[in-house]
Amino acid sequence: MTAVQHQLAGEETVPRHRCRARAYCGPAHGQSWELDARRPPPRVVKLTVDDQAISVYRLVCRPRSSRPTRDQSGYYLYVPMQYNLTLVRDPQR
Repeated sequence: MTAVQHQLAGEETVPRHRCRARAYCGPAHGQSWELDARRPPPRVVKLTVDDQAISVYRLVCRPRSSRPTRDQSGYYLYVPMQYNLTLVRDPQR
């Protein structure tokens, strides 16, 4: 039997020993990169933003099984470890 590989328009073909990961939210939102599928995905990655700043992202895992989460396209899901939020106090309080 011959293996048939389907490719969607605009999608890259990734070899079987490679898989993909993507950053969600934060300054590096939308960046994607390749990982070695023969090894577990790294828990933490550093991504370059605007060729100067570096953002630290963590792998999202399922709460019960602790297995890495994948999005609807099969990419491993990474989110920022710290996201700078500015809290503004209500002057009326």
